[in-house]
Amino acid sequence: MSSCPQPAVSLNPCQRATGTNPSGEHTSAELAELFGVARSTVYRAIKRAAAALGPV
Repeated sequence: MSSCPQPAVSLNPCQRATGTNPSGEHTSAELAELFGVARSTVYRAIKRAAAALGPV
């Protein structure tokens, strides 16, 4: 058994959530409901995606 905590959700739904809303059509709450995750998970996924893109 690994000592590292496992993510509650695979990255695939998080990646889809961040790619689903480029125009801001959906709220974070709507995305969370759509993908079956908590709003905080959506916020973290967006933050990770923004960090991966680098400064604009």
